[in-house]
Amino acid sequence: MVIIEQLAEQDPSAALPPTLDALVDQVQRMLQSGLDSPDAPVTTRGKFVEPLFFLDEE
Repeated sequence: MVIIEQLAEQDPSAALPPTLDALVDQVQRMLQSGLDSPDAPVTTRGKFVEPLFFLDEE
């Protein structure tokens, strides 16, 4: 799972783009930027979910 950024902020000064096309463009740019950045290291494996048995390396 990759979490890039929340779209809806509680800050009233943070506005979403005015049109759906502009929102789609912004989201595509944000996703591409996230995919182009280096992977973040996982330091606490299984902290929020149990390890998936079928992904365990044996």
